[in-house]
Amino acid sequence: MVKKITILLLLTGLWILTVAAQDGKDAAPAEEKPKAEKREIIIENANRMIVEIEKNIIIFQGNVRLRQGNTLITGDRIQQIKKEDGDLVVGDGNIRLVDEKKDSTMTLISQHLEYNTQSRHALITGNPVLEDRAKADEKQYRIVKARELEVCMDRNRSIARGDVEVRQENMTVRGQLLEHFGDEQLAVITGNPEVRQGENIFRGSVMRFEVPHQRLELTEVEGVVIETAPKEEKSPGSEATPGSTSSEAPQKKTSP
Repeated sequence: MVKKITILLLLTGLWILTVAAQDGKDAAPAEEKPKAEKREIIIENANRMIVEIEKNIIIFQGNVRLRQGNTLITGDRIQQIKKEDGDLVVGDGNIRLVDEKKDSTMTLISQHLEYNTQSRHALITGNPVLEDRAKADEKQYRIVKARELEVCMDRNRSIARGDVEVRQENMTVRGQLLEHFGDEQLAVITGNPEVRQGENIFRGSVMRFEVPHQRLELTEVEGVVIETAPKEEKSPGSEATPGSTSSEAPQKKTSP
């Protein structure tokens, strides 16, 4: 088991140690450079680790748990591939990504994930499910299902593609493309969008939903609105109370 190991620049470190051991010489001190912001990945757990130095790849297998700041990634098999624009994390099998934000917790479940640690951009395929729940109120939540999800955490933006379904309290929205802008608390759905709320059904060409105001805007609308008819009011005395006799009911004659 591999536990609590910082692997930022691990491959570079292994290479430097190997060269130093072979030469038996101390390396000349390098010029000091401004320190860049560290985005460390911590291995909280992994049953097995494989390092392919020439390919700059680290492979973790079995009950893998990787953490970067407030983001936790778990799965059956996760690779870390070092690139110039940031490490690429590729996960397969029971992938789960949890991002703890200030006001909400975002949880993403899928079978395949590609995540860039520098740009914090994630591409998820394999019928993923994205759930975002407010910390202050459990009733405020949003569940998104699609064939493919793209999440830009630094930009607080997400895109769902293909057979999209969104559930929020008593409302369900369907379409082919959904773009959610977190900073603006705005969702835009295209591709034959449809919204169902109770027994009411609306369809259109473009749907916009403003989360803070719970305001939905739909263009080129068609649908069905079902209005519940009010209950009929009954006039006083129309129903006889138990143990009493209505004045309009026929009276039974008694013999003298």
